[in-house]
Amino acid sequence: MLDAVLDRHLYDPDTTSAHLSGGFDSAVTATHLSLRHPGRITASAMLLPGPMGEQQRTRRAEMLRTGRFRTDITTPALPPLHPDGRRAMSGYVYPYEEPYHESTAALVYQLAEAGIRTVVTGIGGDEMVALTPQEAPHPPVGPGHAMTEWLGPAAREALMDVDGDTCPPAVVNEMTLLAMASAAPLLLEAGIWPLHPFADPGMIRFGEWLPCSWRSRKSLHRRRLAALGLSELVVEPPLPENFTGVMNTAIRTTLPAQVRRLLDQGSSLIDAKLVDADALTQALTRIESGDIRTTDDRLADVVAADLAHRAAHHSEPPKHVRDAPRHRPRPRRLRRPDPRPRRLDAAHGQGRRRRPPRRGPG
Repeated sequence: MLDAVLDRHLYDPDTTSAHLSGGFDSAVTATHLSLRHPGRITASAMLLPGPMGEQQRTRRAEMLRTGRFRTDITTPALPPLHPDGRRAMSGYVYPYEEPYHESTAALVYQLAEAGIRTVVTGIGGDEMVALTPQEAPHPPVGPGHAMTEWLGPAAREALMDVDGDTCPPAVVNEMTLLAMASAAPLLLEAGIWPLHPFADPGMIRFGEWLPCSWRSRKSLHRRRLAALGLSELVVEPPLPENFTGVMNTAIRTTLPAQVRRLLDQGSSLIDAKLVDADALTQALTRIESGDIRTTDDRLADVVAADLAHRAAHHSEPPKHVRDAPRHRPRPRRLRRPDPRPRRLDAAHGQGRRRRPPRRGPG
């Protein structure tokens, strides 16, 4: 089925990278693509720190040996709002873009400089084999969702209507669409086209037909990797590989300074009563004392929205942001259609231009 999906897309294997983070979704798509085009696909990933990162590197090394990749491009995973990132340098980043924009941008720029023009991801793999609410309870959304203490009255009121006037459900899951929308801006800005095989409607319907036992714990993905002869470490990793540690680093390092700046300088979020300044101050004091809660990662969204608003209202970005590398595809020149009528060529059955009649003298 992956071949059928890939056949519907145009891409050059020599300028294509498969994201190989080590997760089951990207592991399946990347290894399949590398075996489909031996020695022509470039692997890429953001590398995690700590014990998770050590496991990730070991598992990726085995997958790189099994798949016949041309080369591997990686970058360390940076915490959100890292000083080297665009947001910290007053550059505009849409709040709904990649939450780990700093790491993703560093990787995307490396890929663009290497001549990559297509990136294949594992986006949609989670939702393709997700369990239904009847098969596994899901955390509540809307008013029943756990609120952070710094939400202002306007945000709390809006949250009460979050499930109202929603669009009809699409074939592609809402979370998949949001993930695609989040990943697209950076890639397209660099002249790279994203390709998400697991987000294909045919793959989604196939996942819906699978029995629960095949979807639970991504059993289908694990079986696929085991069929390639990959080891138990790859198929059943003992440690989860995610960005929790990277976000926790941001909560301890980069985020407090940004929140303090927001409180000292004021913010449109506070003016609009979306954020409660007093509650945010208390949360900041708690975090700086070492008391970190699981919902504190949402502070990154608050700071991202504030920085985006500030950057959007600056008349001109700073020079170091203005001169940052940009890789934009050259726009095609569209030919203006000829308004003159066509007539049918009797000999070849093709349309050709009809010459306007010549006018005689007078």
